[in-house]
Amino acid sequence: VSDDAIEVIAEQVRGLRYLDLSWCPRVSDAALEYIACDLSDTLTHLILDRCLHITCIGMGYVATMTRLCHLSLRWCPQVRDFGLQTLCSMRSLRSLSIAGINIF
Repeated sequence: VSDDAIEVIAEQVRGLRYLDLSWCPRVSDAALEYIACDLSDTLTHLILDRCLHITCIGMGYVATMTRLCHLSLRWCPQVRDFGLQTLCSMRSLRSLSIAGINIF
């Protein structure tokens, strides 16, 4: 799955609530921008486990998702403590999985 494919999904599947992109090595921050722009009002679960090109910039897009309750970032090596800090403003977030993230 590529960023371009995610752009099409985000634009066409408007009521999407659950999106699992784990083990999608071609997904980057650009995909998160598309998701945040088009699915922010409906998406409640986002799984990004082992998405190797997701960075702190992408976490800024995720932080704008007003309905997101569950976020999994396990083994996303480019997400650091600064990226996680941006998520602290998310009032709707109820569960956050960050196993394998180097925050030191």
